[in-house]
Amino acid sequence: MNYSKREVPKNAGSWYVQIGRLKRVYPTLTANSLNFEQGQRQDMVESLSALLGVSNDDILDVMYKVKK
Repeated sequence: MNYSKREVPKNAGSWYVQIGRLKRVYPTLTANSLNFEQGQRQDMVESLSALLGVSNDDILDVMYKVKK
């Protein structure tokens, strides 16, 4: 699924719910790797993508609970 940089589905849950999903799917993530500042979500997604070796859309699919 392709996401725009601003699009967050209404049913995605809070930021903390999204981070919890990432931690369950990728247990190697640390609190430091999930550090997020307002307006830098895309930078964090790109960083996680490189760290985990998956696509940006894979990260967003987990965060937004998209089933494949």
